[in-house]
Amino acid sequence: PLRDLLTAGTLLLVAGCVAGPSDPTHERLELAAVMQAEDHRARTEDELEILRAGARSADTTVRSTAVRAIGRLERTDLVSDLLHLLSDEEPAVRLQAAFGLGQSASGPAIDEVTMPLYRVLSRDPDEDVRAAAAHALGRLPYPDHELLNDAQQALYRSTLPTGEGHTGETVDAEVAPPGSMADRATPTHVVGV
Repeated sequence: PLRDLLTAGTLLLVAGCVAGPSDPTHERLELAAVMQAEDHRARTEDELEILRAGARSADTTVRSTAVRAIGRLERTDLVSDLLHLLSDEEPAVRLQAAFGLGQSASGPAIDEVTMPLYRVLSRDPDEDVRAAAAHALGRLPYPDHELLNDAQQALYRSTLPTGEGHTGETVDAEVAPPGSMADRATPTHVVGV
């Protein structure tokens, strides 16, 4: 275990010192270190820092892999690491951040993540990212029925057809946030509970 950690840390150190940020060798070494830390489930602070550094990488593959790994840890204390990545320029990173929030948020963190996920659901230009936000909202362990109903309604509204042509695209209008919905009647099949 210590040998593996030293290897991962050495990879990052070598990647940073020998190869420049735009060098393919740097990106491969950085990705290898992130994948190794992910395989170990970031058991140490050093491995967690490798994932956090990967989430700041200039390389999209490294960044999205690190974000996926952070989400897979299912740690509420890492929600803040994922939230700001919902606005990353790359859809692959935003998608992994949304999935990660669905995996990590519980207790008080649910309040922290629902509004950002509603915004992604209603505004993100990428269909796959919106789907990841919907998945995350459907996965959260809501503490009460009111919040669950709000989420169900938002998910339902996000699937309504738009305009006269009923194109089936996601509604352009803002998905209503929790607690603001007048109509609480929601089809129970929208979110499996």
